[in-house]
Amino acid sequence: MIVGTLTMPSGTQIDPQRPITNQINIHDIAENLAHMPVYCGPLTLEISVGQSALNAVAIYEKIATHPNGHIIQYLLLRNAWQYILKNVRIPVAHILERGCIDQLRDIQERVQNKILTKFDSPPEMTAPQHEEMRLAIQAEHYFNLIKFGKYPLEALPRTAQQAVTCLENFDMLTTPHQVLSPSIVRERFLQFFDHWVPEVGQPVDHALPCISSA
Repeated sequence: MIVGTLTMPSGTQIDPQRPITNQINIHDIAENLAHMPVYCGPLTLEISVGQSALNAVAIYEKIATHPNGHIIQYLLLRNAWQYILKNVRIPVAHILERGCIDQLRDIQERVQNKILTKFDSPPEMTAPQHEEMRLAIQAEHYFNLIKFGKYPLEALPRTAQQAVTCLENFDMLTTPHQVLSPSIVRERFLQFFDHWVPEVGQPVDHALPCISSA
């Protein structure tokens, strides 16, 4: 076993290889993703996984004909499995051992399935809605790469053109964007799950521009 029982920010203890749905806590997800960096191949970006998810939501809200709240939640949760491994350090020698990568993939699948089950995600979508979501995810990837990874436009593959055009149409490649603090990322992330976290307080505006500075 590559990792044992892990303690989440809420104090909940989870065995990542045997996660239980009622152990999944949206506060733990938001808190940990707000502190975990995004990796794009060999690049480690300044922004967090949480801010990257918020970027996808901001892009989706611009391109969607009728933004769907369930799709927005899926965009926020589609990489949420990573939260369980915050602060986990696996020695390189261990990773090279037979079966280690398979165990990590198993953790990814098990944890992600529990998260999506808990939050009734992904939702049923029409073909146009699925295309809007797909484009938002692709555009998020290249937005992060260009704005926070300083990746040159001319080095992008041809397959990036649709996403780049989308970003250009909304002036997202010329507008300044900042790396948000973990506390801001956490707060904005939780705003989209206010029915799961009643203790957060008053209703919020889900149209908050989550990729700009506070």
